[in-house]
Amino acid sequence: MIRKFWKQNWYYLVGISVGAIGGYLYWYLTGCENGCSISGNPLNSSLYFALIGGIAASLYNNKH
Repeated sequence: MIRKFWKQNWYYLVGISVGAIGGYLYWYLTGCENGCSISGNPLNSSLYFALIGGIAASLYNNKH
């Protein structure tokens, strides 16, 4: 069951993972101290970029 899930959704999971890592790096390298809703907190930044990564990965879905 887990193998089937991974086989069908690997591109989403990779996109979400890459997005989350990218979001954390964005916060670490260019995040602001206060007043920023996305880059002011590492959790918010990671979640936002994970969402963007999942959406971007869904564009490459070959199952139409």
